[in-house]
Amino acid sequence: VLYELRYSGATRTGGEGADTLAGVVNRAKLEQMGPEVRVNLGAGHEAPTEYLNVDRRVLEGIDVVAEVGDLPFEPGSLAEIFSAHLLEHIPLEELRRVLLPYWVSLLRPAGRFVAVVPDMETMINECAAGRISYSDFREVAYGSQEYEGDFHFNGFSRDLLTSALLEVGLSNVRIVEHARRNGLCYEMQVEGTRPGSGPAVER
Repeated sequence: VLYELRYSGATRTGGEGADTLAGVVNRAKLEQMGPEVRVNLGAGHEAPTEYLNVDRRVLEGIDVVAEVGDLPFEPGSLAEIFSAHLLEHIPLEELRRVLLPYWVSLLRPAGRFVAVVPDMETMINECAAGRISYSDFREVAYGSQEYEGDFHFNGFSRDLLTSALLEVGLSNVRIVEHARRNGLCYEMQVEGTRPGSGPAVER
């Protein structure tokens, strides 16, 4: 019942310290992409030029300032949604009930959803075997906690991540890579596509 009350369709809202300026700040880049708009959600300081980079903060390389649950794009308009180390910052029920269905609705038919997250199964195994330190495991599991939003609510196994994407109507869902080392973290990458016809999400 509490989940129903909290996640009954509301989108994420900015927390204390969020920038109030919102919208497309690099319209020329958006227009240059034409119908092939590929967005990178929660880009932060990693803003690859091949994506339209989205963050709630005004940072160098950010093209759209917005909350990830309230994006300035029409349903069915995006060729790809990508995120790296974003999903673990979101409570699982909010992700399942609100954000994933919303993001899938923004994809065009055959549009791709791609996400990179910590590979918690590998992290646990490596820590238990003594190949990574507990302090490194703790930081990956719970976040650096250096600023608002730098906390982890969630950790994924391959099965949990795959089932979450299948649940919201994506097809061809697969783990592209797992146990990939990236600094302190072992990470995995998942991708799926919006079906070519019919609704993105069936309820």
